[in-house]
Amino acid sequence: MNLDETLDKAKSLKLWQNPQWLRLLHYHKSFWTRSYQGQPDGPEFYFSSDGKTDPESEMIATLKSFYEAKERTFPNQLPQTPRCQFPARFHFFAKYLGLKDSDLPKQDCAAFKEWYRKILPKSATLVFSSYYLNNPSSTFGHSLIRLNKTEHSENNERHQLLDYGINFAATMRSTNPIIYSFDGFFGFAKGIFTSIPYYYKVREYNDFETRDLWEYDLNLTAEEVQTLTEHFWELGSTYFDYFYLTENCSFHMMTALDAAAPRLNITDRLLDWVIPADTVKATYQTEGLVKRVHYRPSLWTQFQARLKILDSEQTDDLERILRSKEASKSSLVLDAAMDFIDYKYGKELLKENKEFLGWKQNLLVARAKLPSEKALEVKPQKLTAPHVGHPSVRIGLEYFNSKNLHIWEPNIRFALHDLADPVQGYPAYAKIEFLHFRFRYAEELDQFLLDKALLFSLDSLSAIERFQKSMSWRAEVGFERFKTDFPFFLRGGPGVTLNYISSFNNPSFIQYFLVEGTIYTNQNLVLTPLSGIRFQIEENLIFHGEFRLSTAYDLGNSREQFFREGNVRLRYAPDWNFAYELGHQWTPTENLIRAGMYFYF
Repeated sequence: MNLDETLDKAKSLKLWQNPQWLRLLHYHKSFWTRSYQGQPDGPEFYFSSDGKTDPESEMIATLKSFYEAKERTFPNQLPQTPRCQFPARFHFFAKYLGLKDSDLPKQDCAAFKEWYRKILPKSATLVFSSYYLNNPSSTFGHSLIRLNKTEHSENNERHQLLDYGINFAATMRSTNPIIYSFDGFFGFAKGIFTSIPYYYKVREYNDFETRDLWEYDLNLTAEEVQTLTEHFWELGSTYFDYFYLTENCSFHMMTALDAAAPRLNITDRLLDWVIPADTVKATYQTEGLVKRVHYRPSLWTQFQARLKILDSEQTDDLERILRSKEASKSSLVLDAAMDFIDYKYGKELLKENKEFLGWKQNLLVARAKLPSEKALEVKPQKLTAPHVGHPSVRIGLEYFNSKNLHIWEPNIRFALHDLADPVQGYPAYAKIEFLHFRFRYAEELDQFLLDKALLFSLDSLSAIERFQKSMSWRAEVGFERFKTDFPFFLRGGPGVTLNYISSFNNPSFIQYFLVEGTIYTNQNLVLTPLSGIRFQIEENLIFHGEFRLSTAYDLGNSREQFFREGNVRLRYAPDWNFAYELGHQWTPTENLIRAGMYFYF
């Protein structure tokens, strides 16, 4: 079949309107103009000069390029012909047009074949790496797809660490969180696809960053797995402008899945803004897509599980050998000690530091002389998987009542979770809020105004434990009413957190103490020691309160003011879409009773 015959058949079938063609080219329709716009931004992805906006023109240009078979140069791959660069497109044309390799000039595609032989895909798994506040790129978690060399993965029998993970991430010019966030907000970073052995990602997330992994085995056909793999190769030769809340790691994992299996239509069910947990929920809720869910605990989670089976004498022994670097006569203690060393000194072990290598070797020798124990099995706590968490976007309406005022406060938060939200599926020690806007309407004053605009607000409340002395901290950036102005502010500070009542990895009652500083652009500085408590009474009933002693300094007029304020609330969430709240807050000028209602979607 020659080029003219192929083009005639493609046009007669209107193949450019085929859903899979639109998915393979990553077209989406503009909300305003309803015209097509391609998401890849690298010039090598489209053959036609207007291919980014015209699916028909791009289809014709792609077929012509296949027949011409001229090598092209790419920033991330070796030079190759269009047929070798786009194997998924070729097989799309083979399926609908009967196009064969024998119809085209002879091409070797050695680079693609070698890459495909390393992966040998038989199945695919979506992997979610839990929230990590110490890295701005992973605050909302991270997702990737693992391509598996076998078809099934029950009881971790498959050698998953030798499988390949396909990762999409931004190449940032700086690790500074402010620069990183700015670039991610406005698309100044390039997002690229890479393939890497899965054990590297396990080492990075599970071990170095102590993040639990959730693995969702996907029910894809053999043809869909092949197409998915081929399409990842195609995506490796381009880049996307990276946007933190839209075109991010999780979103493009879904666009790739939809390209391989258009029947799924996952991206059509996502909002315009999307974070990793949203895509996990959408994947899990797609009927018949998820076969099994596996949990891979981090080294820290595994160490905590070992602590639970030690008695007080063994725990004392563990502390002794970690301090003295001596051995123990208890196999349980030695197992816990080696997990702690891997967790605490993993990077030193990877760099082959002789001190830590020798220490661990001595413990291994001592452990080999003792009887084996039953393999440790770490099961996740009930309702901790990310797919059971509440939706990320929240709108609310709060009513405040005092002696002289009736105040209504509508609010919207685009992401993600605060300390009183339902804890299922989210880190219990953290607040992660992004783009949170609060408005205020006072009936008596007939006044409606924007009261607060948070760009982001993070609380990392790491409880002090016997074997972990982590610092807690808070960071906030945004605009808020202060005195008569609406200035920009920076807020943050360190502190400590105590955990009074807890079960494994599920704190019930924490108290935190922070020393907080806030600087406003209207030349005001506020220093605040504060204490907060969070009590999880039931799974869906949480009490949270914060008490503050503040000193405000007017730097322009050399004046200071001391004031006390506080806020307590009781929030009840009957399901993952709704929550109700009663509360009380007081400031130097207001003493208000509050009732609120929230809707998550």
